[in-house]
Amino acid sequence: VQTTGMSAEYGRTSGGLFNFVMKSGQNQVHGSALFELRNEDLDSNTFLGNFNHTPRARDRQLDGGGSFGGPVWIPKVYNGKDKTFFYFALERFYTSGGGASTPRPTRCFRPRAGRRAT
Repeated sequence: VQTTGMSAEYGRTSGGLFNFVMKSGQNQVHGSALFELRNEDLDSNTFLGNFNHTPRARDRQLDGGGSFGGPVWIPKVYNGKDKTFFYFALERFYTSGGGASTPRPTRCFRPRAGRRAT
């Protein structure tokens, strides 16, 4: 799903856009894998962070996955060579910290006792 920053090929699309991809089958088993790690221990501090002696912000992100595909083959039952193929893909994403946090309203913007927030 693409929601912003789409290229000119999609015209004046507002909102979201779904992209569907079809994979053609092959008679050999193929696969791929990916892994990405981000951690504040691997990052450098900003110039102003060093100048003001502030620590690096927490920024942890893991992204891993892979894909696997080939012909359907069940020994002594079915040989799907040139006929039937399977494809499986999985991606897992985990993040914590980093980015902007939700600000807490100051005292003057909090509802008073006995009044509803509007």
